[in-house]
Amino acid sequence: MAGEFSLISDVLIKGKDKYGQKRAVQRKGPGGSYEGYSYDALYCASCGLAHKMLEIGFRKGDKVGILAENGATWAMAAFGTFFAGGAIVPLGVHNTPDEVSAILDDAEAGYLIVSQPFIENAIGNRACPSSPWEPKSPPIHRMGTREARMFPLPIPL
Repeated sequence: MAGEFSLISDVLIKGKDKYGQKRAVQRKGPGGSYEGYSYDALYCASCGLAHKMLEIGFRKGDKVGILAENGATWAMAAFGTFFAGGAIVPLGVHNTPDEVSAILDDAEAGYLIVSQPFIENAIGNRACPSSPWEPKSPPIHRMGTREARMFPLPIPL
């Protein structure tokens, strides 16, 4: 295994090639059943997110905060960012809006990917997006001393 991967995104690419439709990530859903993404589906969703990020002007080296539950959502956000050439800034789901803002400011992150249950953690009582994300014009939110483009998840791919 050592030396097989040069980038973290290679883990998903090699996993897709080797395991295809086998489950890559899962979580226990309502009623106790498990739901998740296969390697192929996670790869496709991640590439779709990367494409949409690039469409709106995301550039190699840009930093993205991720505020999402562990599992498929977080993995898709991270791999999508990696495929677009970005770096991730992981955020804790228990962070307050002030903590999220401070972390994003400190990291100089210009984007925030947030899953629906944690939008309030991200923006507090600020205006919350009510319409689905549109690739050409993601909502802009003031995050501390600068603005960040916010992508609520799930993002329609």
